[in-house]
Order: sequence, then C-alpha cells, then structure tokens
Amino acid sequence: MPLVFAAAAEGAVSATLVASFNGGSVQVAVSGAGTTAAVATPTLSDAGPIGFGEIQVGKSAAPHTTVLRNPGTAALKIATLVIDGANGGDFILGGSCTVNATLSPAGSCTIDTSFKPGAPGARSASLLLVTDGGTQFSLPLTGTGTAIAAAPALTLAPQSFDFGASAGSKRFTLSNAGTAAINLSSANFSGPFTRVADASGCPALPFALQPGASCDMVIGYTPATAGASNGSVVLQADGGGSWTIALAGQAAATPANAAPAQNQGGGGCSSVRGGSDPMLALLALMAAAVLFWRRRKPAQS
Repeated sequence: MPLVFAAAAEGAVSATLVASFNGGSVQVAVSGAGTTAAVATPTLSDAGPIGFGEIQVGKSAAPHTTVLRNPGTAALKIATLVIDGANGGDFILGGSCTVNATLSPAGSCTIDTSFKPGAPGARSASLLLVTDGGTQFSLPLTGTGTAIAAAPALTLAPQSFDFGASAGSKRFTLSNAGTAAINLSSANFSGPFTRVADASGCPALPFALQPGASCDMVIGYTPATAGASNGSVVLQADGGGSWTIALAGQAAATPANAAPAQNQGGGGCSSVRGGSDPMLALLALMAAAVLFWRRRKPAQS
C-alpha cells in the first residue's frame, strides 16, 4: 500500500504508521518536512505621488530615485516600465531597472524619474511598472512648469555721441522693448560728462522702466581743459543687466589775451619804448633849422 506525504504547513512533521493483522500489529515511524513554493515578492520604496514642485520651462528637476526590491525566494522579471499619462513627455525615466531585466531573490535596482516641463502650468503623468508575475505598481508624477523669465530689453538712442568742440547737453532716449519691467539702479559716468537734471526727462535713479515705456536722459559735456575727451555712461539694472553709451568731445583751446597797444611820448607815435627814439632828435633838429632860417630872412631884406 503506497504512503503519500502531503504537508499542510511549513516545517518538520513526524508520525507512526501502524499495520494490524490477525497475529498482531507492526508500527513504522514516518517523517517529512513541509516547505513553501518559491515566490517572488516585488516591493517599491515609494508608495505615494512623486512631486517635483515648480521648474522653469526647459530646465530639469533633480532626479528622484525609487528602489525596486525583491525580498522573495524566486527571481522576477520586469515586464513593463514606462511613464504614461497626459504629460508623459514632460517626465524623464532612467536608472538601473530596465524592461526584461531579471531581479534575483534579495536583489534590487533603481528607477530614476525627473521633470522637464515643455510648457507652463501643472503637468502630470504616471510611472507604471509590471512584473512577469502580474504584480503592478503605478506612481503618480506631478510638477508645475513656470514661464521663462523675460530678459531685459533696453534700447538706447543714440548709443554713442560726439559733442565736438561745443560744450552742451544731449538727450538720450531709453526704451523698454521687452515684456518685463527694467529696474535701473545706477548710472556711472566717466570723462567730463554728467547727467543734467531735466523735469521732462527720466526720473532720478533708481527707477523702473515699464514694458513699452521710454524716457530721455540728458547728458552734459563740461570739459575742464582743451583737447579730445572720451568717456561713457554705464547704466546698471537689478539682476546684472548693463548698457553703455559711448561719449566723446573736442574742447577748443582758449585764445590768449592780446597785449593792449601803448602810446608813449605824449602826442606822437613811437616804435621804441626805451626813451631813445631817433625820430625825436630828427624833429628837434628840423625845428631848429626852421627857426634859424626865419631869423636870417629879415636881416637879408
């Protein structure tokens, strides 16, 4: 008669087989051990949604790592590993876990997910993992894309100017051609150039120039010496924006004052200043000759 052992539980089991007949009985000790079938047991380190917060459009969030472990007694195979959902293209999948990879008992692998929004607003998807044993995991992925910050777009007209030989002032138009306000913080001048206060011009620094707005900055040229002058004004904005206006000038030399003409020697003109003019002696001689001639004329008549 065959004897079959069917363990009802895991562990060692022993019993006694008793066979009875007309002349007596026979006892036989029997034993066995119950064991469980090998089973894979996949687990994930994350149980809830994976959120990436706010990320600027076109930039990537730091990767989030999820660990797949197999604490079971049989190997498992990854049948499906994808990112799916309405905005699946905005999330990135990586890590050491791959489709068709086998995970041995007590083994593990990693699943890296990241967020790179392609448009502003709330974005969502799901991480889907299925094993060959039919176990399925689905982790929600969320993030919000933020718009790209508008770059300052300040235009200057003109961008350079030469005052030439005349000291004076010039109006320079500052225009905001962008979509965000420009917070101008300072204006640094070099050379004999300075800002001139003007009630109809730009406000005193610092000030914000709104999108589509413009104002005039009046700059004066006040050379202290003759000759060529070069300089600039550098406009600085919050956030590191910088714009430069090149300036130049050519101050004319001031003519020296001419010495005033001097008239020496009473009513006559003289070309010598030292008191030894030969014309005076000649005039005196001529006067003496006339007097001598007049005195002799009556005596001859």
